[in-house]
Amino acid sequence: MAQSILEIPWTGSPLTMASFLAFSTSIDDNLAALETDNQYMLQLSSQLHQLVLRFQDFINQQRAYEQTPEIAKQDNKRDSLWKALWYAWYYIDQLDPTDPLAQHSAVLRPVMNAYKGMWKHEMTKETEEIKGLRRDLQPENMQNALTALGLNTIAQGIFVANQALANAVQQREQSRGQRIAEKGDDTTESLRKQMTPVLTEIFRQANALVRIAPDEAIRQFIQNVCGIINHYKQVAASGGSHSKDEPEPTPVDPDVTPVTPEETPEA
Repeated sequence: MAQSILEIPWTGSPLTMASFLAFSTSIDDNLAALETDNQYMLQLSSQLHQLVLRFQDFINQQRAYEQTPEIAKQDNKRDSLWKALWYAWYYIDQLDPTDPLAQHSAVLRPVMNAYKGMWKHEMTKETEEIKGLRRDLQPENMQNALTALGLNTIAQGIFVANQALANAVQQREQSRGQRIAEKGDDTTESLRKQMTPVLTEIFRQANALVRIAPDEAIRQFIQNVCGIINHYKQVAASGGSHSKDEPEPTPVDPDVTPVTPEETPEA
């Protein structure tokens, strides 16, 4: 007797949403590889594929957050540059008042002390503060002081990174808004409920085909699906956990060297 898909009622119901997507994607991949002229099976395959793609839009959110790595990069860059600027100014400001550079550091003192520790602030707040810093450093005497101390290039780098971050945040929010509009009334749970009967019908149709018109393609499909089901039963039994799971590493921007000088007293 030809092998059939075991326990048709099991369609991944104990799985987490992410695991259910992986399970359904595996079935979808095997359906795509199945060579069949059966129009009903082709119709079911198309239905499942569209639902899998829709589900991926909900679970895999990279389209909504594709700007996140760039946001993090620019946030780290502006923090490092602001630390470099502030501490460079601070150490110059400790010079003897008779030093020729002291008069320039004194010009900057009210602004620099007002924004001390800005890199510790929440990202959006820091974005607005850097805009304020830029306005405060616009006057000619401030620009002359920055130039005399050789700090103008660092200051400009902060403002460029700040604008790049603001642009990336805007793009992410636009993408998020688009996603909300695309979702409509669907939820992951509603999509799962739509996919379950389609999966069940695919399994039933495969079992019928292997009895009525058995060929190597449908036998291989059933064998693969049985393997997939057994695998995800084990995943469901384990609660989706894995003893070797480790947190994702934090990406490091090779273009930015963090500046971590010693703590300095309040000016």
